[in-house]
Amino acid sequence: MWRLVELIFTWQFQLTKEMMPTSRIEIDVFTGGQILTYDARDMIRAGTLKVCKNSIKTYTPNGVDLTSDGASIGCDMVVYGTGFVKSYAYLDEATQAKLQTQRDGLYLYRSMLPVEVPGIAFLGSEVSTFNNILTHGLQAAWLAKILTGDIALPPRRKLQAVVEAEMNWKRTWMPSTSARAAIQQLHMPKYHDRLVADMGLPTCRKSNPLSELLMPYNARDYSDIFGMPNRTTWMRVKALIVVAAVLLALFVGSALSWLMAAGVCALVYRLPEEAPRLTLAACRATRAVSGLTLALRAALSDELVAGVMSAVCGMLIFGYAAVSEH
Repeated sequence: MWRLVELIFTWQFQLTKEMMPTSRIEIDVFTGGQILTYDARDMIRAGTLKVCKNSIKTYTPNGVDLTSDGASIGCDMVVYGTGFVKSYAYLDEATQAKLQTQRDGLYLYRSMLPVEVPGIAFLGSEVSTFNNILTHGLQAAWLAKILTGDIALPPRRKLQAVVEAEMNWKRTWMPSTSARAAIQQLHMPKYHDRLVADMGLPTCRKSNPLSELLMPYNARDYSDIFGMPNRTTWMRVKALIVVAAVLLALFVGSALSWLMAAGVCALVYRLPEEAPRLTLAACRATRAVSGLTLALRAALSDELVAGVMSAVCGMLIFGYAAVSEH
């Protein structure tokens, strides 16, 4: 499977032989390696970013001479991207010994709390995901509930059992690196679910089961945890409108009904992400219902129009009532 992923990325980013990494992609994923961006790809195509796989032989007043092929590069600045090694020297020796740092990193409860050192929490420094900002935000929310007493930690024995279970699980299949303890890359959603569940909140945060099944999670799905507006109810209202439009087209079965359903879908797509005020939404809904009535009367009987529009009006009233309640 990993070889297939490599082929897809090679085609997607048009990697030349010179640009192909020497390590396998699964190793890069579990050591924090980043995927080439589209911006970098486009800059390489345009010639504004040049790729050179070589090493520096000597520095010159105008740049650097390279080891292979006698080539040189003119530049004003050389940046050393050497990476880093974690150090816990800012803690006293007794505390460092209690941390029980392993050869593959520091294993912590929920990647934050050292079991044998109460009163210390590592926020953001001992975890790595594909969305570090979101992960650190959820960690902060989780830790805040720990400090305020909203979350009660299990006994120390159970905390240690959880830490050891994660350590043994990672060592059974994850490539051995110095930061293996912090890696949550491919299991980021599961890690987020654990934090959210600990806070007593629902882990299924999409507006409908189809989105839950097919759509990736992003920071917007956790907005209410950070005190921001929750768009879930508004998204459900928009989904309800789309479903009603499609069902109406299926019921009527004419080309005009399908055209109108497509128009409704386009209109819903153009609606704002934030739920509009009830008064403004009611005005828009009234105009939409009036236009729909005129169009349907041109093709259908008054009785059918009345029945359909009653259902649509009921749906809109229910939806906007939900928005108002929210």
